[in-house]
Amino acid sequence: MRSKTILAVVISAAIVAGSTVTAVALARSSAATTAARTLTFVGRPEPGNLSIEQVAKGSPESLGNIVAFTSELLDGGKRAGEVHLASVGVDRYKHLSQATGTVTLPNGTITFVGLVSQLNDSTLAVVGGTGAYAAAHGTLTVATNGQSNTVTIKLG
Repeated sequence: MRSKTILAVVISAAIVAGSTVTAVALARSSAATTAARTLTFVGRPEPGNLSIEQVAKGSPESLGNIVAFTSELLDGGKRAGEVHLASVGVDRYKHLSQATGTVTLPNGTITFVGLVSQLNDSTLAVVGGTGAYAAAHGTLTVATNGQSNTVTIKLG
């Protein structure tokens, strides 16, 4: 009876180990599908596609205020996609908002989250996507210069 129990434990351990190796191999295979690359766009606000819900007085990033918008993404002056973002003001003294958003491109989406500064450029974490970007990870940086934004997505 003891040898059957030991055999069952060994078989169970082999199955678990095999499942773990398979899961790790699949994860590595999925990660490999999103090759390291950099995408750069110019962001242009879509007229009428901005909402600011001011819960607190002050600037849009004041504590609790909600900002949501969609902007066009241009590549070489041509429409390449959109960025959709919603944020909540979390620090009125540092002018910070917690943001979450999605970049939509013809071959998939890229999802990002992080803190956005109203005073400086912001870098957010790319946490996933769909289609060609299903295993996406990396950073999304927004650099502001007047009326437009440069959006740089580094995937790796």
